[in-house]
Amino acid sequence: MSVESNNPIVALSDFLKEVLASPAQYQADEALRAALMSQGALAKLAIPSRAIQPSSINTLKRAGRDLEGGFDALDRLRRAAKDALEVEKSNLARANKKTKAGLKLTVDDLEKENQNLRYDLLRLTQAVETALSQSREYAKQSGKASTIALCEKEQREIRDQLSLRKFAVSTNVVTLQNVKGKALSTDRE
Repeated sequence: MSVESNNPIVALSDFLKEVLASPAQYQADEALRAALMSQGALAKLAIPSRAIQPSSINTLKRAGRDLEGGFDALDRLRRAAKDALEVEKSNLARANKKTKAGLKLTVDDLEKENQNLRYDLLRLTQAVETALSQSREYAKQSGKASTIALCEKEQREIRDQLSLRKFAVSTNVVTLQNVKGKALSTDRE
């Protein structure tokens, strides 16, 4: 279908593509934000300098048939532009560490990262403990005193290296030990 370049629906479509391409440029435009909230609000948008005229939603839908993809394509552009402006707003708030909201976002991000790192450390520590336990069993199964002694020596060295961690890994895992006739205790005490 041939569409004239001065068609308001084409102008609106082109404008929405511009908003998508550079949302920072339109970040402060509250009228645009309001227009992107719904199909009806978009139909009422007027930007005379861009040949975008207000109309009813039905008129916009009928005119949308002239576009490739129809009115659905225009609505997808509207939603994408709205999302792009929201992402840009979020990025601006996140980047501004001088505001309370910006600092809170930064703290939240750092807390999430810290939690993920602690979880990774826990998983790695568990893997090392499992490997140490398995190697001890393999040494015992060999029946050679020299292999068992070497395994115990190397495991002490590995545990010493792990004990140099600055912070202990806190878990909800309870390990029980029998200490010379005393009652069983947990690592948490």
